[in-house]
Amino acid sequence: MNRKITGLLILAALTSLLAVLAVREHFEIQIDPLSIIAAFLVGIFILAVLVRHPAAFVAPALFIPWFEKRLILPGAGVGSRLTWLILAATALGTALVARLAQWSLRPDFIENPFKDHRREIGAFFLFATLLTISYSYTPASSYGGDKLQVFLMLGIPLFLSPFVLIRSKKDFRDFVIGVAAFGLIVAASSLTFSSGGAMGTAENPTHIGKGQVIGMAMLLLLYQPITNRRLRLIVLLICIPWLAIGLVSAETRGPLFSLLLVLALSYVIPAMRSPLISRWQMTIVALALIGAVLILAAYWFYGASASRFNYKTTELIQLFEGSPEARGTGVERLVFYEDALDAWQQHPAFGLGIGGWSTYYFHQDNYLYPHNMFLEVLMEEGLIGVAALIYFLGVVFQKLKRNLAEVHKRYTFLLPVWIYLLSITMFSGDLDDDRFVWFWCGLVLQGCHLAYRLEVEDRTLEGEEENHGIPQPSPV
Repeated sequence: MNRKITGLLILAALTSLLAVLAVREHFEIQIDPLSIIAAFLVGIFILAVLVRHPAAFVAPALFIPWFEKRLILPGAGVGSRLTWLILAATALGTALVARLAQWSLRPDFIENPFKDHRREIGAFFLFATLLTISYSYTPASSYGGDKLQVFLMLGIPLFLSPFVLIRSKKDFRDFVIGVAAFGLIVAASSLTFSSGGAMGTAENPTHIGKGQVIGMAMLLLLYQPITNRRLRLIVLLICIPWLAIGLVSAETRGPLFSLLLVLALSYVIPAMRSPLISRWQMTIVALALIGAVLILAAYWFYGASASRFNYKTTELIQLFEGSPEARGTGVERLVFYEDALDAWQQHPAFGLGIGGWSTYYFHQDNYLYPHNMFLEVLMEEGLIGVAALIYFLGVVFQKLKRNLAEVHKRYTFLLPVWIYLLSITMFSGDLDDDRFVWFWCGLVLQGCHLAYRLEVEDRTLEGEEENHGIPQPSPV
């Protein structure tokens, strides 16, 4: 870490500590000074790690719901205003500022990170502009305003953050380690909640965000070219089974089905085959997911979790059988999809406006959506909006396809995880919950750029080595 940055961080931390100690009585912070000092020491350590490995802190900002419960800090009245997403976004913002500060202190490293992606970035901002314009005619001013605000303040920075945070192989490694560690922690949390021991009687045992990040962590680990034999065994025999059990314990069908879809596609699409394990080993992973379902259903779930699991299982069986008695969230979402198409037909060109689904279907201005990103955009921004969205995704995929050889050699996970995340958006969430798609599109673009650059460097190095090996003519 640069000494100037370290000094500035220490100075800022000490100044903040003195300020908090000076005004704690004014803000009714009933925490003793020793606890405040200890918290600041921990914060300095986390900040130092964040500045050194900024890409490792992205995952929480991608998957924590924006309506997550507020934090209640003992003795701190202002603590009740905090949420986990605010903390995650603050960490991400700090990482971005730290990376930009490093650039300012290293003029030789300054390079325009966006210059090779002008078309793709322009397509994204075209879509963002249409979302903003749609607020001018939305009937859901409250929910639509909240959705637009979160998209502008979090969705756009997440799309641009890979161009700043992911600048080297080390940054990619930090990102993978951060997601894997976060996924393992979330899997442990999910198992605790699903057992019923840490869950209130009225709490929903389904945790969609947890299932999403766990599935993503599994794919990132499966698509890592790990050469160390011990590390391979740890990943395959400990991490993957643990994540599989955690994914099932979250009781979210969308991430589970999306993960199985990617595993199935890996059999027929060469660019999606894992460098870590073979196809028959991939089958073992799929069987591990099925085994986790059976084991947890028989020996782990009880109380609210067991009732929820049985309810969802029965609903799926009835849907596959075409039974008219099928009831549940799956059936409800099929109705949502049908009604979203009906709503779009009433306003085909420009849609109802951002957030308009809530007033159309539920007749209330609240946090409600059709649980499908493309249908949501189609009925809220019309054909123009969905065309802009498809165009943006299309130009990103075109860049990925053009660089697929280099990407497959170095970052095989980019395509499988992108398909996984897009599949998730077909089952749940609104535009703000689907912010991981915007981040991953930025990561795909940056991954293509970095993979191509590394390939050129390798070819140049190989050429120089070959030239050095050519016998030179002896002087006359």
